[in-house]
Amino acid sequence: MKEKGSTLIKLITNKLVALVASEVEKPETQTLVREKIIIPVIHMIYSQLYPYIIALVATITLIFILTLLTFFFFLLFYFKH
Repeated sequence: MKEKGSTLIKLITNKLVALVASEVEKPETQTLVREKIIIPVIHMIYSQLYPYIIALVATITLIFILTLLTFFFFLLFYFKH
């Protein structure tokens, strides 16, 4: 009895996976998924992360400038004494 149920579940699962796979392979479905799901999600993620990206770039730039200033002041101090 248990094997009949598991065989039926396997059959239904295989049919469902085959149906989904054949549907996803269609160009119209791929276009629809890209335009309705993927692109909006990417835009949402970008809009949420944009302030952090700007802050990261500003921080790295500031660290670079401070490092250069420290190096030049070190050279100035070293050659002055």
